[in-house]
Amino acid sequence: MEMIENLHDKQELLDELATINGKEEGLGLRTVLTALATLVLAVGITMPKIYLSSSIYYLSLETDSLYSSYKSLKEENRYLEQKLEFMRYKNSVLRTLD
Repeated sequence: MEMIENLHDKQELLDELATINGKEEGLGLRTVLTALATLVLAVGITMPKIYLSSSIYYLSLETDSLYSSYKSLKEENRYLEQKLEFMRYKNSVLRTLD
């Protein structure tokens, strides 16, 4: 009788182990498709933002370069106007001496 109980206990233990260590199921097709769709949606949302940010950055660099050139040319123009004014003054003085 004790032997039958031991066999019965062993069988229950083996059954529990079989359910615990049972066949593991992988991800289903629906789960994989949902994950893939989520990934495509995330990329679809972030790519335009990355593109626009990059475009804005490069336009900003170009604008900064043009502004630096503008300031440099404006300063050169101021210098040339002073030089021209000095030459006009010099010319007018020389005319009065003649």
